[in-house]
Amino acid sequence: MLSDFVKYPIFIDAEGKVLSMPPIINSDYTGKVTKETRDIFIECSGFNLKFLMPALNIMVSALADRGGKIETVDVISPGGRIWTPDLKPKKIVIDNERVRKLSGLDLKTQEIVKLLGKSRYDARSAGGRLIVHYPAYRQDIMHQVDIIEDVIISYGYNRAEPVIPEISGKGKLTGINEFSEKISDIMIGLGAQEIITYILTNRSYLVEKMGLKDMKSVEVENPVSKNWSVFRTWIIPSLMEFLGKNTNREYPQNQKSYIHL
Repeated sequence: MLSDFVKYPIFIDAEGKVLSMPPIINSDYTGKVTKETRDIFIECSGFNLKFLMPALNIMVSALADRGGKIETVDVISPGGRIWTPDLKPKKIVIDNERVRKLSGLDLKTQEIVKLLGKSRYDARSAGGRLIVHYPAYRQDIMHQVDIIEDVIISYGYNRAEPVIPEISGKGKLTGINEFSEKISDIMIGLGAQEIITYILTNRSYLVEKMGLKDMKSVEVENPVSKNWSVFRTWIIPSLMEFLGKNTNREYPQNQKSYIHL
């Protein structure tokens, strides 16, 4: 992980002892936790407080649920002074009518407030809207539809009565889909095997292994894995990768078909 880096982070305390080498390992000096451990110092390292603070809040809240006592830490950094964890409730405004429209439930305002209370929300009515406060560890709340989802969950999916739409619609395949299905049927009839590959791939398969110097492509800025870091621009590399991993199988490869291609 560090082979390409000249510098890498190491946390050292005032006595010069190594605390942690993120994201690889914590030291035995401070990182060891046993059944007898009673005091735990939780450290979250990263580049953006927007993501670090919720992660810290989730960790300490989970431990508090298990009987732990949360204490704050005074953090002094070049960016300013902060106290962590910051468990002040967050706020969002939702529209009562939108709750009814998206949920399909004819709920009165007080019913919505009561349902939100079941999911640990603190809501109050304000002129056709609801001012909703939610716990600091709820990083998944990004839009009012996330709140509405919890309203439905608290109400109970099984309690919602299905309603047949008053309008009818007739769907059909588009021209390109009809053409694709015909081609698929023809190829299967000729003995070909249908495969489905991922839209994401990597530059090694997309460019280097195909003997190309370069190719314009859309890349993922922070990929979870280097194997899935580039959007596929053509299908041949994925087919070749699939074939390479199945050369010991009777199917899907057909040597005559591949020579013809």
